[in-house]
Amino acid sequence: MTRYFVDTNVLIGLTFSHDRWAVEAERILDGHNTLFTSEFVIYEYCSRPQGAPRVVSDPDQLQVDPDDTGGVFGTVLEDFQENVEDNIPMYNREIDLQRYDGLSFERILEIFFDNIEVRSQAKPHFVRHFQNYFSSREVTPRNAKRCVEDLRDRVLHDAKERKDALMDAVHVMSSTYDEQDRARGLVDEHIGIRESRIPPVDSQWLLDAIGLAERGVLHRVVTGDKKDVVRYQQQLRSLFDVSILYILDEFHTHSQVGQDSHEIF
Repeated sequence: MTRYFVDTNVLIGLTFSHDRWAVEAERILDGHNTLFTSEFVIYEYCSRPQGAPRVVSDPDQLQVDPDDTGGVFGTVLEDFQENVEDNIPMYNREIDLQRYDGLSFERILEIFFDNIEVRSQAKPHFVRHFQNYFSSREVTPRNAKRCVEDLRDRVLHDAKERKDALMDAVHVMSSTYDEQDRARGLVDEHIGIRESRIPPVDSQWLLDAIGLAERGVLHRVVTGDKKDVVRYQQQLRSLFDVSILYILDEFHTHSQVGQDSHEIF
């Protein structure tokens, strides 16, 4: 089985079925892969309190708890709920305007996407929800309104369940980035640890992944951070024998370095 280190973007994609990376992230969960991450990623994913620093010099300051609902997880959940709640009144108003002109399934979708902010990558997920909802219901204004309320409740409920399952499945390793003086020095010398290169906040999870690679635990890292990390994949592979794989790529077809026979979903 293949071992992958996953960063926060991947965990978010695995948590929210409407996330821009959800479809690609699901490919990691084919039953033949084992997922690892570090305490720092969990801190960023769900444990970082609002207003707390993103860059943490000492892992003892992380105060990681996989059951927390803060961090990026809490932000995405809150943003989605606010997005729907703030825009439902206008959606409902436009649905009511169709009452006497006839309301079609296609028109409901059009009104939804006109009023609810949705990433283009997530649109198929929402379309499927509407299709499933109306597969056994009549297309009426009342059902159109209930459909969006059901969507809101389902996303919130499913995200929390998926998060719990994910935290039970992913191997969370202790952060060692503060001990990675040699690796940090090489990254800084050959690439640079600064905002215009690899930002300090990304260097923390990257150093955790490199630490696991140097211990022979894994040699593949999956990330959604194309701008700040993936563009240095060749240098990182040369320096540390670690493959940096972009989540939107067909990562399972990449030439894989440092094959390991170790075997979560």
